[in-house]
Amino acid sequence: MKTIITLLAMTVLSSGVIPVRAATLTVNLKSNYYNAVSINFNGNNENVYAGTLSSSFTGGPSGYPTSFDTYCVDLSSNISIPATFMVNLQSISGLNNGGAVGWLYDHYGTNKYGAMVSDANHASALQIAIWEVITDPTYNLTTGNFKYTTPGDITNYANTYLANLGSNTDNAGYLYATIAGPNGKQSMVGPDVPEPGIITMLLSSLVGITLFTRKRLATTSK
Repeated sequence: MKTIITLLAMTVLSSGVIPVRAATLTVNLKSNYYNAVSINFNGNNENVYAGTLSSSFTGGPSGYPTSFDTYCVDLSSNISIPATFMVNLQSISGLNNGGAVGWLYDHYGTNKYGAMVSDANHASALQIAIWEVITDPTYNLTTGNFKYTTPGDITNYANTYLANLGSNTDNAGYLYATIAGPNGKQSMVGPDVPEPGIITMLLSSLVGITLFTRKRLATTSK
């Protein structure tokens, strides 16, 4: 009995499946938490904003926050902000190097570890570090498909984040929003909140197995 329950729990919780939910996300640059920077992506020089996006969120899973900081995880698309989008929430494990992105966001994009970015240069550096781990297999800002080589605090902070990341990963419950609609298409990393539907499904399954086992034992004992 215990073995059956344990296997079921491991199967559901380790699957990383989070039901797709349509919701509304409004994003804007967070005041004093971004910089205009010059990057090189796939051989092209681009001038972009790098830093924290402040978002408001409606229609998400029960318990999901209605506002939070977020960061772009899609260098291939450009959007004009502020803007409102319809989004679908998905597991961050589906994102290239999503576990590394989850670790960076968890440690520096939230208050969970007390090291949340606190100014524009740190926020820009975190965004650049996220772009680097999504784009290149080796975390080096001077080589690969993504480059940011401007000397100064942003580069220094980004290299510190990448060095602290090392081989760490964190996939647990992180979500990213795939954004599509009249305002464009973009993906962003979001906060870590358990999906109540999964927990409810797991508990219901365990109760069902318990009742089935008890009934079978009672029948066998007759």
